[in-house]
Order: sequence, then C-alpha cells, then structure tokens
Amino acid sequence: MWNRERSILRSPLRDDGFEGGGGGGGGSKKPALTSPTPAGAQGPPAEFVDEMNQVKTWADKNDKEANHDRINFWLLKVPAIIVSAGAGVLAFFRIDALATIAAGIASGCVLVDGLRPRGLLHAAHRRAANEIYVLHAHMASQWRQGALNGLEPRALAAKILNDSTAERARINKYITQVESSSLGDHGIHV
Repeated sequence: MWNRERSILRSPLRDDGFEGGGGGGGGSKKPALTSPTPAGAQGPPAEFVDEMNQVKTWADKNDKEANHDRINFWLLKVPAIIVSAGAGVLAFFRIDALATIAAGIASGCVLVDGLRPRGLLHAAHRRAANEIYVLHAHMASQWRQGALNGLEPRALAAKILNDSTAERARINKYITQVESSSLGDHGIHV
C-alpha cells in the first residue's frame, strides 16, 4: 500500500504517454488530464514520448530493484531471529535436542548472510528511482510549459531531451559507481 501511494505522488500527471500520478494521496480520484498540450496545439513527437517512456521504465526498474534489495536484506535475518528465539524457548523448556538444532539453523542463516550479504543496495536504488522520477516529472513539466508558450513541438522536444542528458548521465554514473563498488564484490546481484 505504501509503495502504491508513493508512486502516485512522485510522477507527473497521467496523460498521453506521461504516465504517473500528479498529486493527492493514495486513492485520490482526481480526473486525469486528457492532453499535455493546449487545445489546438500539436502533441509531442513520437520520439519524445518514447524517450519519456524509457525514462519512466528506468525509474520503475530501479524502484523494483530497491524493493528486491529490501526483501533480500531480510531474507536470512528474519529466519535467524525467529529460529534463535525459538531455540531459547526450547532450551527454557529443556527440549535440548530441538534447541540445539534450532540454534544450528540460526547460526547457519547468520553465517550464510555474513558470507554472502544481499540487499545492500536498497538505498542506492531507491535514491536513483526517486531522482529519475523527478527528472521524468521535470521533463513533462518543461514540455507543458513550452507547449503553453506556443513553441514548435520538435524543437521543444529536442531541447528538453538535450537539457536532460547531463542529469541522466549523472544518475547513471551514480548507479554504476555504487553497483560496482565493494558491495558488488560480495556476490550481490543487481
């Protein structure tokens, strides 16, 4: 539920290829705009819409990776916590054989998690997703502003794509550096 609400809040308005929510909390039923351009104006070029969809897909991929990272982080920690607590209860009731087995399982979970840590890139992927969603919203906003000012659609689209190149390169460099850092040397799958 939390992620669905966040996705509604972080993207531009839903319309003509610029998918996402434009405000209001989860469950908000505000009507969607039917066009990002003023009445009578020409819509965005197909190349621009395709580029916007690629940026959105990139953000969605990082969002999905962040969610996988969170799950992978806790994948062996939760069983270790539960089984070690169970071992303590079993030892209290003097069921020593089962307590020993449970303690061994908990130790195994901790050992595997220590030797092959997973999910350590959650914050990096979450940051990247958020920055890409902001970039996507900014590009959509620039399109709308230019369209309202009556700028020629192809030139406007080219300017927006050109202006976004440096930000995309910065985000990509950040992701690449984090994924290839010492975290990546521990067998983490990104």
